[in-house]
Amino acid sequence: MYFKMFDSQGSLVDEGAGKVRFVAGALTVVPDMGQPLTIQSAAIEAIEEPAPFSVGVRLSDGTVVELSQLGQMRTQLLSELSEVRHDDAKKTLLLVGIGKPDKFRGAVNGRECEVFLYDDALVAMGSSGEPLQLLYSFVESIDTTPSEYHVTLRVKGDEPVTLERFANRTGELIKLLQSKVSEASIRTSAFLSSLLPGLGPVQTRKISGLLRDGIAGKVSDLNSIDPTIFTVLLDVATAPSLKDLASSLVRCGDVRLGFKQRRSVQRKAKGTESWYDHTHKAIDDHGGVPSAPGGFGGFMMASMLQGGVGSGAGYGFAGAFGQGGSALAYEMLGMSMRMGGRESMGMFPGTNQSSHEVAQRSVTPLNPLIAAHTDYSALRVNGVRPAILSFLLVANASKIFYCSLNDAEDPIVVFDASSIDVTSLNRALALIDFEVDVLSEDMESAASPFRVALEKLSSLSQLHQAFQEAIPTDDTTGVLKEMLKGNSNVEEISTEK
Repeated sequence: MYFKMFDSQGSLVDEGAGKVRFVAGALTVVPDMGQPLTIQSAAIEAIEEPAPFSVGVRLSDGTVVELSQLGQMRTQLLSELSEVRHDDAKKTLLLVGIGKPDKFRGAVNGRECEVFLYDDALVAMGSSGEPLQLLYSFVESIDTTPSEYHVTLRVKGDEPVTLERFANRTGELIKLLQSKVSEASIRTSAFLSSLLPGLGPVQTRKISGLLRDGIAGKVSDLNSIDPTIFTVLLDVATAPSLKDLASSLVRCGDVRLGFKQRRSVQRKAKGTESWYDHTHKAIDDHGGVPSAPGGFGGFMMASMLQGGVGSGAGYGFAGAFGQGGSALAYEMLGMSMRMGGRESMGMFPGTNQSSHEVAQRSVTPLNPLIAAHTDYSALRVNGVRPAILSFLLVANASKIFYCSLNDAEDPIVVFDASSIDVTSLNRALALIDFEVDVLSEDMESAASPFRVALEKLSSLSQLHQAFQEAIPTDDTTGVLKEMLKGNSNVEEISTEK
């Protein structure tokens, strides 16, 4: 392998022979002499082909590394680069996506991308540019052209997303996308039906539309359907240790309640693995049939004698054995069966057995057959590692508060209301899967693994700019009073923990 490294101005910095490999998930260029260059996947801005049979890696700081003389390794290198970038996307770019994705390759908004369809979201990663994240709950419609080679996704509160150049997989993509969007809605409806069994089907349908996966609904909108809905959902969805805190927060401004699925509830099929009964011995000869009473041995004997005894049909290797010649040759080479026991395919007397021996079976394993399915019972907000996150967004004139209702480890996060509105905040939090802990870090420092993500993702940049403070949930409400200074309802909040 031969490498060349150029700076952002296009000047050659280094070149030479060496090797390329992946070390701890990072692309590493190792010169024959000199320091290796370690390239983390998050730092890769684009993957190009500067010359035939070569690979160019453009980094976010403008540096370009050209790799040539790769030979057969080129295809493998590109494949591994794609896999590593996808695997690191969740860690370094905070991309949404639960479950095992289905993978496609095509163009998204005119840019060549790999498209991953997760249980809850579509993620598109191109060789350059910002990754695209789209929760199915934000998709309002899926429109196709008559030829179905062009797909347009109408997105709530954002520009349409176009999918094209998927060739003969376009139909498969459309059907799978429609199915996943529909399944996401079904899971939300099933979950809310279990929490609100007293509502009728029409009311539950309306609630499901307001509380789509990751979207917080206004209290006034929820209670317009039934005046008890918000109280019931808040009580059911809040952990016991956070109930006092939640009751204080709901008096501090405009309140919205939401739920977000964070773990897959799709279950694989079971009991369909291949199984072999070793109590049955090997079958050497299935015996005769009416047209060939001697079984295979009889067929061979008939072939040997088809010319009649003494008419030229001889015995021995030079004989004219007719149609049985090939089989007899295998027999003589010992390739057709064991010699001894049932030897010679039943050609000798007493060896043609029309049935095989079966040993007694002591225990027969009976594996229950379970089809692949959605485990709706796992859609819960309580217990250990619940699949559903419940949260509040509370806004007043100057601040917006995010509070997890069933995860006491998550802090209360305070945002500047002048920098971001509630709807945009809700969307941006959903796109990082409500991983609010990262916002407390110094994301601009060299020690932060999210520094590149901050540069690439506009949603994360929005959150970073609006972020003010994270307050531990076990803090006193006296601190909350200070944070909510100027709120007209502040005097009503208890000072207890």
